[in-house]
Amino acid sequence: MSILDTLTNPSMLHAALVHLPIALSMLGLPLVLLSAWLHKNATLRLLAVGLYVLMAATSYVAEETGEDARGKIPVDISSEIAHVVSDHEELAEKVKGLAAVTAVLLLLCFVNQESFRRAVSLFACCGALASAILVALAAHHGGELVYVHGIGTGLMDDHAARQPKLEEGEAGSEDWIPIRAVDMAAAKAVSYTRDIVPIFEDRCYSCHESPDPDGDYDMTTIENLLKAGEKAGPGIVPGEPDESSVVQYIRGILQPRMPKKKAPLSEDDLHTIRLWIAAGAIDDTATAAPAAEPDPEPARPLPAAAPAPAAPATETPAPAEAPFDPFG
Repeated sequence: MSILDTLTNPSMLHAALVHLPIALSMLGLPLVLLSAWLHKNATLRLLAVGLYVLMAATSYVAEETGEDARGKIPVDISSEIAHVVSDHEELAEKVKGLAAVTAVLLLLCFVNQESFRRAVSLFACCGALASAILVALAAHHGGELVYVHGIGTGLMDDHAARQPKLEEGEAGSEDWIPIRAVDMAAAKAVSYTRDIVPIFEDRCYSCHESPDPDGDYDMTTIENLLKAGEKAGPGIVPGEPDESSVVQYIRGILQPRMPKKKAPLSEDDLHTIRLWIAAGAIDDTATAAPAAEPDPEPARPLPAAAPAPAAPATETPAPAEAPFDPFG
């Protein structure tokens, strides 16, 4: 295989680059220990800082190529292989961060205060040791994937071509979450806003939300749900719930089962999602009726006004009699 083939093949490129952080971690640990022992030698400490900065950078590049290589792994791998892939990814994600922290600690060793320098130097040694252990564990899982399971090699393609597709009820499908018959009348009553979004928010958004969703699959909008991720076909196929990769990952037909390394969804939640997809995966975000607000407390009637006291009766004085006029 030529160098060009290696550079254009995600699995081969990842295999080539992943050896850089492995080699740097092996060199870094003794260098950090030596710089702690010979603490007056600034050159050793600068070399250690540069080494761990380089280790963090190469770990990041190796992780990015690993993401590309993961997209070439068949989606119907066994749960055993899926767990090894997941462990390998999680360990690799931690390496770059720990290497960067170790580099910062080594820089702080230049502070000219003896007790502080000793404490920080001890933490830097611990960081270098932890980095070496993480790299060794990640390398172990990577070796298992390649040399035991054939991931990233031609054996993987041959295995995928020979692997029979399980059908419902066949041996090996016992771990799939059971499904129920779809009642279209009930399906039309399922609301995306009211019934589906709360499930996705609780169980899916922590990993499948922008700006950096796992598997390059964002589940926060209908538009994105209809797309395909890195490994499988469209997440949602309106009218075809069991052809939708979201359902297949939730059930465990595709590996790793989602949500990854967490309790599976309940049969009720899965059935609700399947009903919604069967009815066409309608987005009712703009038309869903808002939750009914409780009726305001009715205004209490004002107390009746007390009747005004009656004015005391006044007697109309009798008209005075005209005086007697004898000459009338």
